[in-house]
Amino acid sequence: MRTKEQAKEFTSSWLPAWTGNDPEKLAGFYSDDAFYADHLVPQGVQGKDKLLAHFRNLLGQNPNWVWTQIEAIPMEGGFLCKWLARIPVGEKVIESIGV
Repeated sequence: MRTKEQAKEFTSSWLPAWTGNDPEKLAGFYSDDAFYADHLVPQGVQGKDKLLAHFRNLLGQNPNWVWTQIEAIPMEGGFLCKWLARIPVGEKVIESIGV
């Protein structure tokens, strides 16, 4: 199990990779056989090549969103990352907190 400090350290590198439009940097945090699912791909994608394609599309459509860490919470098998996302939508910025 990671310590709170280890979780915070990892998250402080990984979460900013969601900001901007650098899908290769973000994909670098995932293994070649990674499985990833979110609300846009609920069935998930398997493997880094498919994940990179998804990230290219996703980040390309959202180059100005900003993700910041609120808290890293260690747990068995990994950690939870509590985050704040600021997502520009037209002339507004939507703020969302999640894990």
